[in-house]
Amino acid sequence: MVEFSNGGDLVTISGTTTVCHNASNPNITFTNSQSLPITVTYKVNNGANQTINVGANTTATVAQATTNNTGTYTYSLVSVVF
Repeated sequence: MVEFSNGGDLVTISGTTTVCHNASNPNITFTNSQSLPITVTYKVNNGANQTINVGANTTATVAQATTNNTGTYTYSLVSVVF
């Protein structure tokens, strides 16, 4: 889990899973505990930055990890814009 703090409030990305080659893509969930909507910038491994909008006090999910290629996929938070 990676956490960004803004005056004590947290934005998190978390989860760990193991899947089989060519299985359904696992979901990645972003949680926003802020009372304002946010835009999260993240990246997978060392790839390009990607963004997702997360509403206030809610979650957003992407099924972006692929199982077509074997390996480890690490999702990292880059920034959060309030």
